[in-house]
Amino acid sequence: MGNLTEAYLEISPNCTRKSANELGRRWLEKVGFSLQEQLDQMGLNDVYLVEKLKEGVNTDNLHVRIRYLDMIFRLKGRYPTEKHRIEEEHKIIVIGPPKEQAREKLIKKLDILAEKH
Repeated sequence: MGNLTEAYLEISPNCTRKSANELGRRWLEKVGFSLQEQLDQMGLNDVYLVEKLKEGVNTDNLHVRIRYLDMIFRLKGRYPTEKHRIEEEHKIIVIGPPKEQAREKLIKKLDILAEKH
């Protein structure tokens, strides 16, 4: 919310940036203009966001797909609330199968790993 912080700093220049962000957010809540309303007005409603998440999950770029899956798991609260240090070494060696089969096998292994975390 950089613009909100900047706007609040203009009306209260002696405020710190961190405080301006929080106070600006509270100010918006008081006037009844929530972040949800802002996102909806910009066209970033839940339906649109779900479509974008689907696009990210269906990409051919594995690194991008992992980031999108991570975001989905976070949004759905699938990660444990306590942080645990997990030290595991995973090696995937693919010899022989066509690229598509290897890709699917890797995706399944990543899904299994994501479920564990």
